Formats: sequence, C-alpha cells, structure tokens
Amino acid sequence: MKRGPVIILCLAGLFAGVLTGRMLPQAASEQTAITKAPPNATSPSDRHGGTTKPTKEQKHDLSTLLKNWNNSSDFSRNPLVERELERMSAPALRELIGEMMFIFGSGTNSPDTFAAREIIVMASRELYRRDGESALEWAITAPGDRALILSWMLNGAAIDSPDLAKRWIDRMRDAEGFHEGWWQSTVYFAIAGATSRGADELIRLNESYGSLIPDRCLSPASFPPGFEYEKLFKALGTKEPLNDMMQYWSATDRDAAWTALKETINTEGKGISYMGNLLAGAAAVQGGENAAKWLIPKLEELPEGQRSDAIQSLTSG
Repeated sequence: MKRGPVIILCLAGLFAGVLTGRMLPQAASEQTAITKAPPNATSPSDRHGGTTKPTKEQKHDLSTLLKNWNNSSDFSRNPLVERELERMSAPALRELIGEMMFIFGSGTNSPDTFAAREIIVMASRELYRRDGESALEWAITAPGDRALILSWMLNGAAIDSPDLAKRWIDRMRDAEGFHEGWWQSTVYFAIAGATSRGADELIRLNESYGSLIPDRCLSPASFPPGFEYEKLFKALGTKEPLNDMMQYWSATDRDAAWTALKETINTEGKGISYMGNLLAGAAAVQGGENAAKWLIPKLEELPEGQRSDAIQSLTSG
C-alpha cells in the first residue's frame, strides 16, 4: 500500500532532522591535514638528532629560502622555492634537507619552522624525482628523522607508483628507529592516486595494500568526474566500508546510487548501513527535506523486513 503524502512529509521531516552532521565527507580537508602533518609524526623537538647546525655561510641561503616561502600567499605551492630547488644539485638538496631539519627540529612554533617543514617536503620530492630509489636509500640513512624524510618522499611516489611505495613500507615498516605508523600518510596518497586513475586501480590497490589501509576504509579526498562508482560498489561494497564513496555518488547521481544499493539489499540482504550516506549525499545537493521526499517513496521498493531496517538506519543517525 502506498504511503500518503502526510506520512511522507512526516518521515521527510524526521529524516531531514537527522541529517545534521551528515555532510559530504571531510576527506578533502583531512587529506590537506595529512599533507601538512603526517599521522604519528614525532614532535619537532625530537627531530634533530644527529643533524649538523648550519654554518654562518649557509644561513644566508637558508634565510633566502625561508623568506621566499614566508612571503608566498599560496601555501600549497611556492614557485620561487620550486625554482631554487630545481637549480640545486642532488648533493645540495641532501645537504639542504639536513639543514632544514635542524630548523624544523628547533622546537619553536614559528613561521620559519613551518616553512622549513614545507621546504623539506618539496626538497625530498625533488630529490626523489631526480634520483628515484637511490633517494629513498639515502633517506633511511639521512640525519634527523629518517622516517619522516622517507615518508615525505614516498608520499609523492605513492601517487603514481603505489607498488613501489608498498615495497618500501613493507621493508621499513618495523625498522629500528622508525616510529610506529610513520607510513600511514603514504597510504592515503596511494589511495588518492589510484582514485584519480579509476575504479579498477582502486580495487587493485585495496587488494594489494590490504590491512595497511586504515580501518579498511578507502576514503580519498575526492572522486574525479566520470568515476565508476558502480563498478567499485559492486566489487567492494559488501566487503569494505565505502560510506564516503556512497555519499559522493549520491550527490553526483542519486538515482544510480539508489538503484545499485537497492539491488544489493534485495539480492544479498546487505547494504542497509549505506542508507544514511545515500540520503546525506542527495541532501548536500538538494537540501534535507527535498532529499527525504525523494527517498521515502523508494523505500516501498524494498522487502518489508529490509524496509524497516532501512527506516531504523535512517533515523538512528
């Protein structure tokens, strides 16, 4: 029996109310946070062991780099510093990383400390771009926090070469002197890179990285236009938590997301937990009340038992 408009409006109001806090995933801001501060990184005061203090002559060059960085209005990219790093030889880059590690490990909370960290990241990736795995071999013997330097190099490598990154994670995961979880930020970069190449790559990465993926959750910062949500959902939707993906998918094409979810619920009896993400994704585009009005009638397409579970899932958030 079809629900009357009064019941639909009541349920719509109820579901719209539970949407508070159910917004599109915050993975983008989290990814930025990962780039700025890798998980489980040690405190700055712990990072300068074995690093040589810059000489008086070296300080002038370092101060120029720091000044160029601090004068930039774009903290995600600094062309002046990039050009300086590109002009440096590989030995000069290695020396610079050691010098910047001393500033970064000074224990002060200043613009120079932040700038030093970002310059280390850029220099590490430039060195990897030049020397490939030879740069990684150097990183594990570098002065200062070797795990931090290696992770920053691997973060860049993981985007295009996830297999290489995993091989190095496996090799150094429990190495002496490497703090626990030093590799976690690299996994996020590998996920982001695989996502940019499509569902097949993300499925393969999930199989390859396995338990390295935090909480077994594939949560990239965003999904590119034309991403094959349905392929990913059918491959992994009942095996791994794809809540963020469902939310993005629903915001992009709510009807396609609903059709795939309904099929999974009806044929496998699984997927009810995604109902809140489906609703939240639609609500992010259309508003809570309109999204609820769209979804409520569709619940009639589910078997009675599954329909009750779906309503409970939607109202328990």
